[in-house]
Amino acid sequence: MEHFSFQKLAEEVLTLEVNTIVKADMSGCKMPSSRREALWGLAGDYHVQLVEYQCREPICWAGAGFMAFLEFYDRANDGIKKAEYDLTACTTDASRVTLREKIMMLSRIKTQSEQLISMFGELARAEGIEFDLGKQRAILEERAASAGLKEPFLVDPKSIAWNNDLNRQQMQESKVDLKLSPIHLNLLRKAWEIGTERVLLQSVIHADGDVTTRIAERFFIQPDQQLLQIHNEAVNTSVRFWSNLVKTIKEMATGLLTGTKRSSS
Repeated sequence: MEHFSFQKLAEEVLTLEVNTIVKADMSGCKMPSSRREALWGLAGDYHVQLVEYQCREPICWAGAGFMAFLEFYDRANDGIKKAEYDLTACTTDASRVTLREKIMMLSRIKTQSEQLISMFGELARAEGIEFDLGKQRAILEERAASAGLKEPFLVDPKSIAWNNDLNRQQMQESKVDLKLSPIHLNLLRKAWEIGTERVLLQSVIHADGDVTTRIAERFFIQPDQQLLQIHNEAVNTSVRFWSNLVKTIKEMATGLLTGTKRSSS
């Protein structure tokens, strides 16, 4: 597990991202303290969304670890290709908007799954384990060609230290949580918080002053002034907090460097 450093912390706060999401209802739950539970919830969201888009089959892995997210990546990639083909034959504006939204959601699942696959790879290498991505994908293809869905299994029980491809009972019985670095934990938190929600407005502010605002096409066609006001207020509040955080980090780093110089002299 990586150690805390001001450099890594500073890198994390160089960019501020504010998303406005509209939901039918909210559970009000925070991300579980268990990394395994958080991954399980995220995998469940991806599964439901892919089923809704009719691109989840064949289902070969039901876990929430390396192989599961490798499968999500492949299914989302296949769904993107089909949606892009359907878009070329689209005849109405409403259908084009719907298909573009589908492509964006599948692209998010694909990108986040790829990042989590890389995370599991780093965790495995930290345990001295190297694996071939092509061979792992071949296992999925072999399953798809034979019996399809099977219970997740561990090829090597030692992989529980870095992997989460367990069935629910194994996961709940495991007394060892995944040891994620601050960078990995931040990656998981962002993926878990957004999940498969539809982002209507997004503002990204960089430390160098660049600001990027993205607006969902459907919202642009039918804008809502109340939502715009809520988003603007969220951006203003976040910028104030962000500024204070950057100032605090700078002061802490300066104090640490001053103390280091004094002790060396």
